[in-house]
Amino acid sequence: MSAPLHLIFACLTTCLALLVTASVASAETQVEQPANADKLALQSSLTEAERNWLRKHRTIRHGIISNQMPFEYVDDNGQYRGLTSDYIAIISEQLDISFEPSFFSDLTTLSKNIRENRVDLASYLPPPRGKLSYSESVIEMPIALFGRQDSALIVGIESIRDERVVIEKPSKAEQILSQFYPQIAVSYVDTPAQGIQAVLAGNADIFIHNVFSVEYYTRKLGLPSLKTVSNTPYTFDIAFAVTEDLRPFIPIFQKVISGLSKRERQLIFDKWVNIEVTRKLDLKRIGLWAGAALLLVLSVFLTILRWNKILQERVAYRTQELELSSKNLRSLARHMDQVREEEKAKLAREIHDELGHTLISLTMAVRRLKSTALKNFSQPEVSSFATQSSLIQSSVTQGSVTQSSQTKSAELNSQFDEIKALLLKASSTSRSIMSDLRPSVLEDLGLAAAIEWLAHEFEIHHQTLCIVRGAQPPDTISPTIAIAVFRIVQESLTNIAKHAKAKTVQIKLSSDNGLLKIEIIDDGVGLQSGWDNKEDSFGFQGMRERAMSFNGEISVANGKKSGVVLRLQIPYQKSDIDSRH
Repeated sequence: MSAPLHLIFACLTTCLALLVTASVASAETQVEQPANADKLALQSSLTEAERNWLRKHRTIRHGIISNQMPFEYVDDNGQYRGLTSDYIAIISEQLDISFEPSFFSDLTTLSKNIRENRVDLASYLPPPRGKLSYSESVIEMPIALFGRQDSALIVGIESIRDERVVIEKPSKAEQILSQFYPQIAVSYVDTPAQGIQAVLAGNADIFIHNVFSVEYYTRKLGLPSLKTVSNTPYTFDIAFAVTEDLRPFIPIFQKVISGLSKRERQLIFDKWVNIEVTRKLDLKRIGLWAGAALLLVLSVFLTILRWNKILQERVAYRTQELELSSKNLRSLARHMDQVREEEKAKLAREIHDELGHTLISLTMAVRRLKSTALKNFSQPEVSSFATQSSLIQSSVTQGSVTQSSQTKSAELNSQFDEIKALLLKASSTSRSIMSDLRPSVLEDLGLAAAIEWLAHEFEIHHQTLCIVRGAQPPDTISPTIAIAVFRIVQESLTNIAKHAKAKTVQIKLSSDNGLLKIEIIDDGVGLQSGWDNKEDSFGFQGMRERAMSFNGEISVANGKKSGVVLRLQIPYQKSDIDSRH
């Protein structure tokens, strides 16, 4: 799987996790505590005596029952959680006081500690519990009778006769039955969950408890729902209790609670009674959402995978086309180079055969003409004695005959020398052109001698030392490859002359495993950053294309200390090139 698909799959998996989490906790995000309640309004409602009392009681010892879920309990991390925890947090924030928690396992132990003044406030202590002061009820939970789904309805708690009744001890239901219905035989359980399971298992017919706890544990444990077989006139009220010393705190507490809107109270209740249950227990709903999301993710993933495969096939096809096109272009470039070299060779031969011979013949003709003309000036022919006498008489009259002849002979000699010099220059130019078109040394003596000739010419024209080292290239080297290598070396030396400002150039020749290897090293200024992107970098591009057309490789880089190193390796037989293509 490609890297982009890994990234897409990771993103889709994350989206799935977020979707499941959102389906579980969407309601929880709506029940944040009203931390931004109007503290100024609350402070203005407090009397001066109440403010003074708060200043003297900055910390209140808070007694907490550690196992009364969902109303108050201690979680796996040892943190105080539950419905009452939100009310305590609100009171602490609004009154700028702190609560020092103490945890207890049951109501009896908590009651004992609050009566002995070890605890100032209890947030889950049903009244009455001795000489304590209570706030108004924060929650009123109906007490009901629960049975199996096939149980018959009962008119009321007083109608219980032969039914097997189970209740939690201690609980509000235990207080009600012991005080008002002592005649009803009951069995006791330690937790609401045990009471629910006893009814479902057929070990009891009726479980008497508050509605909210039964609903909570039924959903928490994923148990079948019980049937409400009868309601009662009783409720289980949760109120905050304080010692006599903290009695002044009750009206302050009531002002904070009364400042909460009905919606805020409902949100707190839903957070811990309804939503807390849902986030842990509604597995079917979560499973459906997760399954649908997983199906969606899988569909998207398979679609992307299919498109990716199609794109890979298209890319592979286009790549093959490009490789074939590139191969064809290189073959064409190699053919064009070969044709160009053949044309150069033909042109060089024609210049040598036609223009060269013509210049040589013209030079010889001028030399003969010069000799004849000078001879005639020194011994002029006279057609008759009378004519000679007339010329002599005229020459005597105008001056010396000898002096006039010498002057004209010198002028004529100068003109012939000028013509000869022009012919020699034309001959030299033609030889230079022939050498550039097709160095005869390459055909006559081979590649190594041609490279040495290039080095010698480079030294003469640029006054730069150029040294050729290494072994003689194999005699089996293909003529077309020899020409290509010669042109690459020629272009490299031209680039050095233009840009390097070098004092010394070395050319190293070697061959190994059917490859001809050449290194050209100079001690010049080196390559500048971005040199290969400049408009005048076509020289190297031409060398690279020429090498690649013969399946060769060429590289250029700065030397270790200074200058530039060009490395070329190329198969030196045409059969090697064809087999490597």
